[in-house]
Parts: sequence; C-alpha cells; structure tokens
Amino acid sequence: MGAARPTRAQGAFIADSEIQALVAWWKTQGRPAYDQDLLRAEAGSAEASGDEDALLADAARLIVRAGYGSVSLLQRKMKIGYVRAARIVDQLEEKGIVGPAQGSNPRDVLVGLEELERLIKTGSAS
Repeated sequence: MGAARPTRAQGAFIADSEIQALVAWWKTQGRPAYDQDLLRAEAGSAEASGDEDALLADAARLIVRAGYGSVSLLQRKMKIGYVRAARIVDQLEEKGIVGPAQGSNPRDVLVGLEELERLIKTGSAS
C-alpha cells in the first residue's frame, strides 16, 4: 500500500538516425507545391474574423440597460460562449460604448441609451 505502480507504455522505438534518414528521403521526393488559393483563403478568413458580430447591437443595448459591461453578462443573458462574448465586448470598447478592462471588475458604460440608438442608426455601433 502507498507505492505507485509504474504504467507500462508500449510503442515502436525509432532512433534519431532513422528519423533523419526518413526526413532525408522525403526531401528527395521533390519540393512542396503549395496551393496559393488555399493560402489566400486562409488569410481572408483571418481578416473576416475582424467583422462585427451580428449580435453587437443587441449586446450593446443589454449592456447599456444593465449599466455595466462584462463578458459573463453577455454569456448569461445572450446564451453565447466565452470567446464570442469577449469578442463582442472588445468591439464595444473599440466603438467607445464601454470603457477598458479593469481587472475582474465590470467595464464602465460610456454612453446612454439614446446615444447608443443614434449610433446604431448611423451604423457606428451595429
């Protein structure tokens, strides 16, 4: 009792020299042919991730009405995940609707409901 039993793991042993020989063989098979369309599509999807979230206006209204902004508020009330809620809060900060992060405290709301509605109508917060 009290002594841990070692776990036996099995796998094929490959020596470093064998790995180096395999890599050398693959290098003799030719240069890689990258599909430039795939590379452009990947870069485009990274840029598209900077687009505004479809829930941005609703989230802004929720935060302004609540009087404070937090990721957890959006998660609970809008039933969305952490990453999406955090991205929305970051977008609201960029638009000047909420203030910067203050550690674990909620963010300050910088606009009133009337000003928010005006921003949404002009497309500055939607």
